[in-house]
Amino acid sequence: MKKVFLFFCIVLFWLMGVVSWTNSAYAKSVTPVKSDPAVKKIWNSALLF
Repeated sequence: MKKVFLFFCIVLFWLMGVVSWTNSAYAKSVTPVKSDPAVKKIWNSALLF
């Protein structure tokens, strides 16, 4: 059970890193799209989640 929990934590942290990296790369390449309120909402919820 402990191994499963540890694996879940690692995956969660990895996903968070990928999301934050994608967010910064995405913000640099597609600024007009990111300023769209709907896209901002999606990114914010993804980062918070």
